[in-house]
Amino acid sequence: MVPDRHLRYGGVGGYGNHAHGIGATVSGGIPNRATDDYATVPGGSGNIAESEYSFAAGRMAHAKYRGCFVWGDSTDDTVACNDVDEFVARASGGFYFYTSADLSTGVKLVPGASYWDNLSDRARKRDIEPVDPDHVLARLAELPIYTWRYASQPNGGRHMGPMAQDFHAAFGLGTDDRSIGSLDADGVALAALQARGSGTAHDRPCRAGYPTSSTTGTAVTRSASSNFRDPG
Repeated sequence: MVPDRHLRYGGVGGYGNHAHGIGATVSGGIPNRATDDYATVPGGSGNIAESEYSFAAGRMAHAKYRGCFVWGDSTDDTVACNDVDEFVARASGGFYFYTSADLSTGVKLVPGASYWDNLSDRARKRDIEPVDPDHVLARLAELPIYTWRYASQPNGGRHMGPMAQDFHAAFGLGTDDRSIGSLDADGVALAALQARGSGTAHDRPCRAGYPTSSTTGTAVTRSASSNFRDPG
């Protein structure tokens, strides 16, 4: 006798839970539902995984679309995905992502914030060297800036910024020439602002993008021995 397809390979634990679909599983908690094939709720309370390959966990997480992953914190309110293959999480106490075993590097999203904080503790850094703001400004003046869209988002919004290859060639920062770290972009911008604010750079650009002396009008150049690393 072939088992009912609604029960095959699935499983239900906990109390007052329901699993309906091939491989649909609710491991525990109360009252949770997994109502389509391969939908999963590992436990918690009030979670619903109602589409194929969906996953809901925590409290009042609602995975409504195919391939969604939804995590709800202890808040007494529903959190849900809005499209297929989304990853949605609510953590009203903040998000912390660490990229080292000693928790010295990573990013955090503090409660109520809409921006990432980069962990940047001086005590966690090494090989610290000062930079020459004028040299940074000169390099920045030569850096091509474009507006563009990502190829994976043909109908998405436009962005503004340099190409990673140009940024890496100009400043030698980061781990590769295919990405630009936000810390590096911020550092370059702050150094350039220091140069402009110090009065050492003239308002008008000169040849090769180098700033001019505010007193002589001649180009201000920097030697290769500058403390700012010259990738070329």
